[in-house]
Amino acid sequence: MNPTMKGQLKNLAKQHPELVSKELESRQKPGSHHTERLSNWEWKELMGQFEQTLSRRNGALRRGR
Repeated sequence: MNPTMKGQLKNLAKQHPELVSKELESRQKPGSHHTERLSNWEWKELMGQFEQTLSRRNGALRRGR
């Protein structure tokens, strides 16, 4: 009977430990996240509240009020 894939991987890890250690070293832990505090004006700017609003009137684009 053929061994399962999991069993084959365990045998490979026992026979070649240098392959397993490289995989574990290549994993990186997530770093600490820097939180940036934004003012109300910066939030509104990011959300596009200060963008020009264009509308089509009589076939031409006009700036909204």
